[in-house]
Amino acid sequence: MPGINDKLFKAFKVKLNILPLMEHYFVLYADEMSLKNYLFYDISRDEIINFEDFGNRKTSVSAKSALIIIAHSVAEN
Repeated sequence: MPGINDKLFKAFKVKLNILPLMEHYFVLYADEMSLKNYLFYDISRDEIINFEDFGNRKTSVSAKSALIIIAHSVAEN
């Protein structure tokens, strides 16, 4: 789903609560990647995959890019 995903921030909070204080320092990488324009049919959900998803509705526009976010600890792997 496009936009900011609240589940991402909740997962960060849970993870930070169980890590030692030194591991709270991390680098956040963000990069965009291009997607090839292929469509796939998911039989189990009876839908075509790779359309832009705006929540409850889908458009006929194929997704062309994705934002990738990686958090990496400064102290640990």
